[in-house]
Amino acid sequence: MDEKNIFAGDSLVAEATRIAYNLLVLNRKSCEWVNYQMIYDELDAKLHDTTVEERRKAAAGSSRDTNLNAHVKKAMQRLLNALRQIDPASVEKDGNNRNCRFRYVAADDDPLRDWRHELLLKDVDSFQQFCKDSAGFFPLTWMRHFFQESCPDILNDMRQNGRQILSTGSERALTNIDLLPAFYEYIKNRRVVNLTHQPSYESKESLTFHPHYLKEFNGRWFVLGYCEEQAREGFIIALDRIEGRPILNLKVPYRPSRGFYRNFFDDIVGVTHLDDEPLQDVRVRVYSHYQFRLTETKRIHPSQQTLVPFGAHADGEYGEFGLRVRFNKEFLGCLRQRGEDYEIVEPASFRERMRESLQRLMEHYK
Repeated sequence: MDEKNIFAGDSLVAEATRIAYNLLVLNRKSCEWVNYQMIYDELDAKLHDTTVEERRKAAAGSSRDTNLNAHVKKAMQRLLNALRQIDPASVEKDGNNRNCRFRYVAADDDPLRDWRHELLLKDVDSFQQFCKDSAGFFPLTWMRHFFQESCPDILNDMRQNGRQILSTGSERALTNIDLLPAFYEYIKNRRVVNLTHQPSYESKESLTFHPHYLKEFNGRWFVLGYCEEQAREGFIIALDRIEGRPILNLKVPYRPSRGFYRNFFDDIVGVTHLDDEPLQDVRVRVYSHYQFRLTETKRIHPSQQTLVPFGAHADGEYGEFGLRVRFNKEFLGCLRQRGEDYEIVEPASFRERMRESLQRLMEHYK
């Protein structure tokens, strides 16, 4: 076999080769025959960061990119040569050169696995270097949990020789941040835990908890799951409100989430779902052009849309955006964090709650 790894590199030919191998060999049960058009569509969609179906709709009526097509054909030829070096009869061809298709028929389900594994090792090396260069971005407790046995040199380099070129503004000294990898393992392995929760800093409660989902918001980590004592799904616990270490409970069968969190965060800002809060259309006015543009690039919620472009209007200079959410304190906090240039126009209930919140704040500045 050719010594050169045909999958390696960032070129279009290498990318097309990886796509062709995936279609022709790795997914041959679902895609028996492969032609140039199938590889072209996959590559074109990836270049445009979309699905094949969406890309086909967008490109309907336009001709194929001849340069991209040439890359696809070159990639397919490289792949065929590599496969036939291993087994000359491994690939069947049907049709002429212009409209031909190919089928992989050999017994080996992954004949070029060594080259694929070589790429995986390079990815691991790249991630290892990323970890070293971003010393401080990941809490050491996370790195120790995931890498201590297999890659102890990562931790040593981070502590001693870390050439940090990446960091975060979020506080990584959050209380109980070391519980994050533990809860990751609880969720992955479907474990029930007993823990002591402090819903307020003055009270405590003992809970039997089925962890399902980890969520970060505003620099703080939360674990969501089913709480036995409240018979409630979507129960939220901030990691910094846990006292001591959770203890495994092997007597209680684990209750899976069954897709509960698939859309859980779609209609809220943050993590809190208030049972009696309806889904509402919210209109926000912004009086600063800079802040308006910031809101366009750093969106408050995925549903956000510009309703009124920023500019001079009869009643002043502003822009407006709308979003569809349920009320919670995280929404108010998010707007307050952004400064004095934001006004909730509607609904009246959201506006009144913001007014009350600001009045309580002003009491401290009299």
